Amino acid sequence: MAIILRLNAVLDKGIAVAVVGYTDALVAALFTQNGVPAPEGGTDTGDILRQVEELEAELHTALRSA
Repeated sequence: MAIILRLNAVLDKGIAVAVVGYTDALVAALFTQNGVPAPEGGTDTGDILRQVEELEAELHTALRSA
């Protein structure tokens, strides 16, 4: 039972970090042009990779502190 509760806590923290990251990206996208979504000008894969690496680092930090 203790293992299940521990797993639940770790998953809860991981999901919380993912939600915060998603919300942060959503707010940043909404306010890039005063609330007007940016035109679809292509995908900046470098920026996406950087954001994914930051999210992975935050997740690892959260898992280590759990």
